[in-house]
Amino acid sequence: MWEQKARLERAAILMFLRALRLHAQRELTIREQRERPDFMVTDEQGRCIGVEVTHLYHNEAEARYLNGHNTQGIHPITTLEELLDALNKGLRHKALLSYGYDPFDGLLLLIRVPSPRVQKQTILDHLEDLLLPPSAFNEIWMLFYDYDHLDWADLLQLNGKSKVKSQRSKVKSS
Repeated sequence: MWEQKARLERAAILMFLRALRLHAQRELTIREQRERPDFMVTDEQGRCIGVEVTHLYHNEAEARYLNGHNTQGIHPITTLEELLDALNKGLRHKALLSYGYDPFDGLLLLIRVPSPRVQKQTILDHLEDLLLPPSAFNEIWMLFYDYDHLDWADLLQLNGKSKVKSQRSKVKSS
């Protein structure tokens, strides 16, 4: 189970780093995959940044389905309320954990949204429902699948309840 979790986290951070390079011309390099936080990366100035990776699912049934552990073969019924509730609970949980992570020059939370039913616009349309608790995270990013470019490259940076920095994918189809 831990190996699958580590593989999912590694795939998510690789997609995120590629998208960040494309959108913000920001180069982060993986130095180590670890436990808390999940990765240590360095930026162009050599600063060490901790990266915690998590995945957002509507509920456990969807998580099992999307990770190949559901034998029924159909996507479970989900609601927007479940998604927003799961996001807020996840943000609260990670915020509490963030104070116990090893010290770094910065700390980043990456939330990959694997559900094909959730696009960035869904979150943008419901920003007023998000509750960003105080945390040690300097940056909180969400990574979505970009159907226009058929790649994991749609980024949304959450900087607080009223301040959102959104970046649209410019990935070319290949």
